[in-house]
Amino acid sequence: MAFNSACEPTITSSIAKAPTNGSVKITKATRIIPKKVKIGTSELCAGREIPSRNVTYTPKSGFKGADRFSVGLGWHGGGKVIPVEVTVN
Repeated sequence: MAFNSACEPTITSSIAKAPTNGSVKITKATRIIPKKVKIGTSELCAGREIPSRNVTYTPKSGFKGADRFSVGLGWHGGGKVIPVEVTVN
């Protein structure tokens, strides 16, 4: 993951495709970067609490089975759509 000089992630997130049998939301959160990180700009923020995001899926009442949605990630000069599949038992 890439961070700016204030240890804020430089990646944006969005719901690219909603699930058919439920809902999904992205909420703000925080997490701590592990102290022994040596990948990209994460090393500069090692041990610090940073802004993060949680992705939460909630199935429709009574739904059981597989559902799919996609999360879009964007960064300066690029982006990617990540497909997600969940199984509700």
